[in-house]
Amino acid sequence: MAGLPTIRPYPSFNADDDAKELNQAMKGIGTDEKKIISILANRSASQRKQIASRYLALYGKNLKDALKSELSGNFEVVVLASLQEVPEMKASALRKAMKGAGTDERVLFQVISVASNHEIQQIKQAYKELFDRDLEKDVASETSGDFKRILIAILQAQRDESGYIDHNKVEVDADTLYKCGEGRLGTEESMFTQIFASSSFHHIKEIAKVYTAKYKKTLNDAIKKETSGNYREVLVSIVSYAEDHIELYAKWIHDSMVGMGTRDDDLIRLILSRSEIDLEDIKQAYQRMTKKLLTNAIQSETSGDYKRMLIAIVEGGY
Repeated sequence: MAGLPTIRPYPSFNADDDAKELNQAMKGIGTDEKKIISILANRSASQRKQIASRYLALYGKNLKDALKSELSGNFEVVVLASLQEVPEMKASALRKAMKGAGTDERVLFQVISVASNHEIQQIKQAYKELFDRDLEKDVASETSGDFKRILIAILQAQRDESGYIDHNKVEVDADTLYKCGEGRLGTEESMFTQIFASSSFHHIKEIAKVYTAKYKKTLNDAIKKETSGNYREVLVSIVSYAEDHIELYAKWIHDSMVGMGTRDDDLIRLILSRSEIDLEDIKQAYQRMTKKLLTNAIQSETSGDYKRMLIAIVEGGY
């Protein structure tokens, strides 16, 4: 079923007019942030791309560079991210997560673990074009153990996407996961990796149902008991995505705002990347899950023009 977005292509779109208005908003002393928000938060990604192209043609300078010189902080981050196509945004997030000392594993499992084969190919290509680096090699050098093995397996973009459900295979895989996990001393992670990196999400959803019926425990509870660390996070994310991807995105958005400080990069990426797909559905799931409106949560966790831009994207409408 198609999801409900909050951002749709602007009906009376004129790239030249928008480029001129943005130029006007950055002219002279001070910047008209409200104007920037009213344009960029109400255009689709492909429309924003056209605006950037017309801006370059009209003024001989790059729109991103112009905005960069006028804006700062998280407002600058969200505005610049809005000018990227989703694969570029995700590739940039992965590069940032692996650059310098330490790796932000959360970004790796959120971006890679639930991506479709096509999305994986697009992200790998964007990563190569933006940074002249090989995503697979970088992931391999920045991770280790079972976490590394499952990410590399998913990056092969070989997940079954046929949509065909073989119920015998579902039964076999549910039994295999039990025998390799709860049904033995120690856990045979290689079988978990093989099943979770290559099976379709429909198939995994069916495995989860059969597992609970047969072994009186949810598949995710079994995974949490039998595995650990970032590897566990990938497996849990895959099962959660297969069962209800809307709920998973609502949870990730919630996670980005709980605890000490807000994980702004995660919040920006999650909201922008789902805005043209199913952010309206995610908002409703968020409210069911937290008993709080997503806009209210953003209101209390962010500030200034950054807050206004995020809320405009989440609320949608022209």
